Amino acid sequence: MSSETRVLSGTMPAPLIRSEYREHYRGVLLRHLPPNLSAFSAFFANTKRLETMAGMLQRHFHGTGNAVLNIGCGPFASEIFVAALQHQAVHALDYTPEFAVFFDIFRDEGVLEGVSFANTDVMMADFPLARFNLIVMHDLLYETALELDTLLARLLPLLAADGLLYIDFMNAHLHWLWMLLGKEKQYRRYRPRDVWGLLDRHGLAVLEHRPVLPSAGGLTALFHRLLRAFGTSNAIAVVARLKSGHG
Repeated sequence: MSSETRVLSGTMPAPLIRSEYREHYRGVLLRHLPPNLSAFSAFFANTKRLETMAGMLQRHFHGTGNAVLNIGCGPFASEIFVAALQHQAVHALDYTPEFAVFFDIFRDEGVLEGVSFANTDVMMADFPLARFNLIVMHDLLYETALELDTLLARLLPLLAADGLLYIDFMNAHLHWLWMLLGKEKQYRRYRPRDVWGLLDRHGLAVLEHRPVLPSAGGLTALFHRLLRAFGTSNAIAVVARLKSGHG
């Protein structure tokens, strides 16, 4: 499948913002996450893991005041650091109760303007808006309890006409390599062609797809660059638009 990348003239603003806030953000996580989750503070505060999504949304999702649904928001890193999600009406959702405390903390610090939050399961949730201009499922589809076809059937009736969907998923073609390296866990993986087929059947046209950049540097980053040189990647990000006549 070919991908479409919009070419824009002039200087683009940075896709990530608030770089000066990252260390404070990590400190808040360290202070308030329970011991069994505190190790994840460095992961969530590493905004490099947001770069692929942030860049794709910057290219395709424009304007302000749009209704956005973010499924599996975690402790609100996307809402705080991704430029395209600023000045929008974002409804964030996560079923992990330990993340709920951060909504009040970061809202009181003034970095969640326009954001609402529900601590609930996506399959059980009530949604405050009838239609969303963008639905985001970032770093979510690896979970074995969630299945893309089921999620699309649940969520796409909520997508506005001409609305956008962002997802990223783990590539099933590299399952063998991660097993060989001893790095594979209980991940759900998808074959890219199956994802393209699912999106098409649900009335979505792919605008862009690309490898997800690794959050680590050094040898890990070099390894992932080598995978891309061979035309593959461990995770793939997609932006798709609802086709005319759907929604």
